[in-house]
Amino acid sequence: AAGSGALSHSPDVAHTSVDPSGRHALVDLSSPSTPPRILAGPAAVIWECVDGSRDRAAVVAAVADEVGLSPDEVRDDVEGFVGELLGLGLLREGPA
Repeated sequence: AAGSGALSHSPDVAHTSVDPSGRHALVDLSSPSTPPRILAGPAAVIWECVDGSRDRAAVVAAVADEVGLSPDEVRDDVEGFVGELLGLGLLREGPA
């Protein structure tokens, strides 16, 4: 894994579930001019599985369990999306 420690939502991100289908709207409060990001489907599942106590491997396992696939089947997609969210400052990674 590229990082170590638990993944958590950035304290600068306000998020809410926008409808019963499980979509989430994220707003980066540190960058108000940035449009909200809407997460749906697998992206929303990944967001929900980041709970502040799971590291990358545990998030991969939780997502796999949630969508009914093996960790090997979802690892690349989960790692890629987590990396994207970390790069955007929407997630943080640090010691548990």
